Amino acid sequence: MQPCIKSVIVTFNPEISLFERCLASVANLCEIIVVDNGSSNIDGIRQLLRRFPNSRLIELGANYGVSVAANAGIEKAKGDDWVLFLDQDTIVLCDPAEVMDLARRSYTKKDVGLISLSRESRYGHGKIFFESDFPLFTGSLVRNELLERGLRFDESFFMDAGDIDFPWRVRQMGYAVIETSRICRDQQHGIEGQILGMHVEYHPAWRLYLRRKDTTRLLIRRELPFVLWAGLFVGDLARYMVIRRRPDLAFLSTVQGFIDGAFGRRTNLRLMRLLAKAENRFLGDVRVKY
Repeated sequence: MQPCIKSVIVTFNPEISLFERCLASVANLCEIIVVDNGSSNIDGIRQLLRRFPNSRLIELGANYGVSVAANAGIEKAKGDDWVLFLDQDTIVLCDPAEVMDLARRSYTKKDVGLISLSRESRYGHGKIFFESDFPLFTGSLVRNELLERGLRFDESFFMDAGDIDFPWRVRQMGYAVIETSRICRDQQHGIEGQILGMHVEYHPAWRLYLRRKDTTRLLIRRELPFVLWAGLFVGDLARYMVIRRRPDLAFLSTVQGFIDGAFGRRTNLRLMRLLAKAENRFLGDVRVKY
């Protein structure tokens, strides 16, 4: 018997044509639960979902971030074997049920709790699957048994840090976290820019603030090694400085994010809005739990 799967897709102001491709990539594979974070184009989302009868919509009414939205979806995904978490712009390129069956037959070290559908080919490993420390939220297949036992996303993390914290929780429960060695999804991470003619993805200033704040918290909690923390720090800052050329915003977001994370301060929403406004970006009605 093929495993039963539900897909939880978190949305915030999706580009409707791209979101349609996301939905179409899983429409024949699993039931779809869309959790919306207060999108301004919610009418377009509702209209699109009418074309997918196996979908349902949960409207949060405000931008609570990925973790809160994912947990809201989990509450509606109970009863199936696995839950597939996706972002609104993720295109699934494989059958998740086949991936899980392959994992069951080929990965025998321990029970698998999370399977990440990779965006990159890793044939050089010589394996179908390999253990992954920090798979992304999008494209993560999670065993529902763990969710039934209380596994949830930490709602104090608005977005990126959940990619690190959630797999860590899976491993703490004694389950393996693995990733496919072949390409199983397509997605752009961040905003596309150019460095020396090459396409590079970077994050806006408001997101740099959150990444510094939350990864610093994870560093203090010993969920994130210093080497990786430093690599993220340097990589994020370097890409932003070269592409955006806004040292004022880079300095403000990075320094304040580090300070707030190191001293356990609440998320500075005023600063996030200021940074977004400086780059003409829309955050909506943002609400955070920490």
